[in-house]
Amino acid sequence: MRILIVGAERLGQLLATNLLHAGHDVQVLDPVRTDPLDRDTLIRAAEGCDALACVSDDDNLNAIVALAARRDLRLPLAVAAVANPRRADALTGLGAHIFCPTTQNAHALHLALIRSGVENELTLGSGVGVYRVELPPRLAGRSLSELERRGEVVAVAVERRSEVILAAPDLVLEQGDAVHLAASHRDLVSELTRP
Repeated sequence: MRILIVGAERLGQLLATNLLHAGHDVQVLDPVRTDPLDRDTLIRAAEGCDALACVSDDDNLNAIVALAARRDLRLPLAVAAVANPRRADALTGLGAHIFCPTTQNAHALHLALIRSGVENELTLGSGVGVYRVELPPRLAGRSLSELERRGEVVAVAVERRSEVILAAPDLVLEQGDAVHLAASHRDLVSELTRP
């Protein structure tokens, strides 16, 4: 994909690095040096792009540029990081994908505090998601298939000594492994992997 990132601060830099490592063509527009609100500037920068991510420190700039990219430039995908939860809610459904890092971080911290040991990796809605958990010692020596529950919990991968191994039913778990599980609810993962 060819992706335009508006915002060259910490989040923009990290996003650009991750996308480049994944093999995407990335262009960064720094609002400090170039005005993304200038229509001609935005048209030139977005030419040939498949997606745009607005991740500057300015919520208003992010929202305006993302909405303009979708509505005026007809980009297939435009994402805006909007830190103010109320503003993010008000902008949802207007054409651009609105991501609220404040809400996401508060949710992740809440879950980490009340259910330590299970980390959210990808939330798909209503508890369905992919979760990472450090393997409790009691599960070492068991096969990965023993953690699975048909229609409720499916193993995705295992981290072992800085290597990631895709799930296979006969893979035997070792002490120190971290397991990535897709589950219909986070509580199922907590229950399966309790100490």
